[in-house]
Amino acid sequence: MVAKRRTSQRLQKDDSGKTELQREFPFPLSEFTFAESGSRSGAMGRRKNRAATISSCRVTVFHKPTGLNLSGEIPEGRYTKNEYRRLKAELAGTLAIKLIEPIRKALKQQRSETRVVGRPAKP
Repeated sequence: MVAKRRTSQRLQKDDSGKTELQREFPFPLSEFTFAESGSRSGAMGRRKNRAATISSCRVTVFHKPTGLNLSGEIPEGRYTKNEYRRLKAELAGTLAIKLIEPIRKALKQQRSETRVVGRPAKP
């Protein structure tokens, strides 16, 4: 039985500079847009420990050719800079993986509609 690897492990780069997710991903990453919006609560203008502030983030993955998108959130919490980066990368990777099947279905549907429209009439 093959153990399923965590997304964080799949995002680590190998010798070629690519992550496991990039090697396995069936669509070019150039077709995707990754957007994030976040919030932080803390004293403005004061330098504090980042883990002392409360942070949250919403990540959205958008597939340009099909128009499909999926969003997820990192809940409010106290995160160090490295934890926050790791959580955002994991969330973006997880969302992209979850989009694979809906994208395949949408592309398959688009192809079948194109064939029906483009088929010549029988004499």
